[in-house]
Amino acid sequence: MYGQRIAPSKLGSYPRPAITYPFGQAGVPIPPPAAIYRKTQDGELLSKIVRKAFGAWAAAQLPEAEWDATAALLAADIDQRRPPADMEVLARYGFAKPVELAYVDLRGAVTYKPVCLQLPAPRTVMHLGTHFVADLIKSPPSQHAHVPAETMDFFRRWNEVARAERDQFTKASQWPGQFRVHNGRWPRWAEIEAEWPRIGEWLQDQRKQVAA
Repeated sequence: MYGQRIAPSKLGSYPRPAITYPFGQAGVPIPPPAAIYRKTQDGELLSKIVRKAFGAWAAAQLPEAEWDATAALLAADIDQRRPPADMEVLARYGFAKPVELAYVDLRGAVTYKPVCLQLPAPRTVMHLGTHFVADLIKSPPSQHAHVPAETMDFFRRWNEVARAERDQFTKASQWPGQFRVHNGRWPRWAEIEAEWPRIGEWLQDQRKQVAA
């Protein structure tokens, strides 16, 4: 009936129209700078944006060609230390097998996660035959071979990319909540971008692509 009073407890039952953002070329919605961060709807979106932004930035820091060149140097080192003819003999008796990946433990890095590289072609090796270490700090001897000296620049830069992932990207996912604690409100996306400029650069680029 017209003018009928609605109990406050029933007000929440009326659906509110969802706010939608245009999709960028990276396949995720791109919020405008003036939009206010919404905890229930934008938490997952921010995490996706962080991953996409970091992936694009990291690919520019360590291009695929450099990964391939480093993997080729590791493969050559494996062949020198473990001659393929000898490994084929061991393989006949089950002591060696083809391995497609090389793993490098960075000692003194910001993460314990090893660097994984696709070898140009599988190498037949014994157990852990494609495992290496790269000492970013002075370290005791290891059971694994040290990477060739000419690859160290790559692994140092990989470590800096990992540091940036932690400090300039991943922590951004929790920042809106910290902002609200200190300011009593949720931030606008422009404020998120100002605090995390690498993510802001990626969002600005996506907006340009949407507008083009």
